[in-house]
Amino acid sequence: MTTRSDCWRAPGLFIRQLALLFAWLWLVFVPALAGAMSECPPAEPLVAAAASDIRHGRGLLWKLTPDRGGAPSWLFGTIHVSDERVVELPPAVTSAIDGAASFVMEALFDEQAVAEFSARMYDAAGAPLPQLIGPELFARARDLLATYGIAGPTVDAMRPWAAFITLSQPAGDAGIPLDLVLMQRAMKRGARLYGLETLAEQADIFDSMPLADQLRLLRETVCQYATVQQEIDRLKGLYLERDLGGIKALSESYAQGDDGLTRRLMDELIVKRNLRMARRVLPRLVEGNAFVAIGALHLPGDDGVLALIERQGYRVEVVY
Repeated sequence: MTTRSDCWRAPGLFIRQLALLFAWLWLVFVPALAGAMSECPPAEPLVAAAASDIRHGRGLLWKLTPDRGGAPSWLFGTIHVSDERVVELPPAVTSAIDGAASFVMEALFDEQAVAEFSARMYDAAGAPLPQLIGPELFARARDLLATYGIAGPTVDAMRPWAAFITLSQPAGDAGIPLDLVLMQRAMKRGARLYGLETLAEQADIFDSMPLADQLRLLRETVCQYATVQQEIDRLKGLYLERDLGGIKALSESYAQGDDGLTRRLMDELIVKRNLRMARRVLPRLVEGNAFVAIGALHLPGDDGVLALIERQGYRVEVVY
């Protein structure tokens, strides 16, 4: 677990870099498609699974009280966007975070960590992106990436996973995402800051993916870019309704008919990280009075962080 309590600064372009890095694909798992790399077949319709039976399926803010006694803590499900409807915090959340002794999030950021992560998004010594994906698809990817402020030779050197992560976030979402809004508020209140992961650990997930999988995900994200943006809006709507069950059900629907790629990615990005974060947050819960903020898709279900914390002897109650 990492910790940081000194002043955190993120001017201008640095904020934009952070927004790009917050695209961890819980927002969009594009459905698997067939066809040649240079072609864009139509997307198959998605049918969301039933959300009503999903454990911890309703609510964003949860109170965690140890069965053995002691001060409670709070767990808040976030969405990594800067939509003004999202970053306007409800009173229950501001009350919990303002009174917390410590603040915990997925990963802390400083300029060195972000610079190291950013460097891993590019591979100047490897095959250029146009060669990997072909001129037709690259032209489409280049035009889309330009709308995110990435242009010129930089695009040629992007790793495929970095390109599809960037294109899987909301277009025009250049503000400060919710997670950083919460962190800055906690810092102003003097809370101790902790990260459950490092940016290097998160980058390892994508670096370890076979190149063929990276290329396939990039192709599908480019080909179905309009659908990706529509799904982001759909998921933001579910978030604003505090419908964790609906978010989880929709994300699982993306794996229907898939040959395993989406499920492998979900296992790496969600299931394994749930276990890691639930384990690493326990010392903060033992201390008590902690405010924990992690992506909303990590919370619900039998394999979600809330269920994992319950099994460690905590009573979990929805607050908001």
